[in-house]
Amino acid sequence: MITVHKSVGRPKRSCVYFQSRLAMTRQTKSPQKNKQKSQKKQKKSTDKSAPGMWSLGFYRFLALISLCLLLVCFFIYGVTRAPEQRTLALLIFALPLALPIRGTLLGRAYTFGYGSLMASVYFLLASSLYIFHLDWARYVMLVAATAALLWFFACLVHNKKIKTARRQSSK
Repeated sequence: MITVHKSVGRPKRSCVYFQSRLAMTRQTKSPQKNKQKSQKKQKKSTDKSAPGMWSLGFYRFLALISLCLLLVCFFIYGVTRAPEQRTLALLIFALPLALPIRGTLLGRAYTFGYGSLMASVYFLLASSLYIFHLDWARYVMLVAATAALLWFFACLVHNKKIKTARRQSSK
């Protein structure tokens, strides 16, 4: 399909748009069929929100809260446990945790994908630091390990819900 500029009156070759078969069939169908399909989609969407099922926003919120809690725990650990190497400890422990915050807020699936990988690494780090410390830092690392587990499972469930939603929308 070639578009024609109204002001010039000649076809412009750089404005060639290709439409998929799906887009072309949607344009040719009658409005009644589209209304019936939208009503069926609304019924399906109400069936998905059955009691006991948590929404996608809940898992995004849970991932964000656990990520921030993990960031605070490692910030506290970096500031108090290594006073002579404070900047290095904060760069190693806390800075990588600050990177996925924006993607988590926006709900990007790839952020939750690599977030689950980061959560497993931070869980291992927090559990090893929990074993080797005998003072109050042990409790901070226990909270950090719990937050890392929450973040891991929230990321996994969030991506699983996105996959199932995409599969159902493509059918």
